[in-house]
Parts: sequence; structure tokens; C-alpha cells
Amino acid sequence: MAKTSYVGKPIDNREFDLSALMGDGEEFEKLSLPKPTEEYRKTTIGKVLDATLAELLEQGKITENLSTKIKAQFDRKILNALSQRLTSSISFKAEKLHTYRFMDGVWTFSVDYAEFRQYTSFANVDKLKIVAFDGKVQDKRLATGGKRKWRKTGQEDERKT
Repeated sequence: MAKTSYVGKPIDNREFDLSALMGDGEEFEKLSLPKPTEEYRKTTIGKVLDATLAELLEQGKITENLSTKIKAQFDRKILNALSQRLTSSISFKAEKLHTYRFMDGVWTFSVDYAEFRQYTSFANVDKLKIVAFDGKVQDKRLATGGKRKWRKTGQEDERKT
């Protein structure tokens, strides 16, 4: 009998393996969702960092472990800089809220025909996707490396948050 490989949809930011639930030797792939702070890696500076790290990895100048640590440090620093240095605000209104979702502390909105305003300037867009999360909560998770402590024993919980 051939083994069947299943791919499930992750329900939070933790990596998980469903093979324990299925039993019978059926295998599952481990899946994980990107963390909200990884959204910053899609910015221009984040893409340049990824390209530079990939080049250094290819040349053998850094290890995969160091590359991962640098990306995690980038996530922490960009979140810290945005939460402390950003003082301006922007407002927007949209004709239609297409979809919205709240999952694992992250809000995702898709809106149609939005207008942005900042002081005297404005911009219009046909479609917009907004990903929002509480930076203070994420900053605490990043500071602990995603590990939680058990309240009674003080031992670290190895499950990633």
C-alpha cells in the first residue's frame, strides 16, 4: 500500500506535524505560517537583505544558521525602529471592505477603492491589502525568542509561538 502525503493548513505560527493524529504510518509535511514581523522582509530593504544573504551563502562566506540569525535580528530591529521613530499618522477610507480576517493576533483587511490622506497630500488605489498586528506583543515574542515559560515550574516551553 502506497503512503499518502497530506498537506494541512496551519492554524497558527507554530510548526506542526499531523502524523501523530493520523497514525497508520501516513506521513505529513511540517508547515508553518510566516510571522507577522516577516512582512517587513517584503519591503525593498528586506528584499535586498535576502539577496545579499543568499549571495554570501552561495559564496560560502556565511552559514545558513548565521543567515537565519541575521534575518531574525532584522525583524527585531525594524519592528523596534518603527514603533519608536514613527510619529506621523495617515488616514484612509475605502468604498468597500472586501474581506477581513483575525487570526493569531493578526488582522488582514482587503479593501477596494481606498483613499489615503496625510496632512495635505492624498493618494487613491483600486485594491489594498492591510496586514496589522500589535507590535508590542510581537516585540515581546521576539525578545524571548518565541519561547514561553511555564508559570508553575519556570521551565521553558519549547513550542514556538
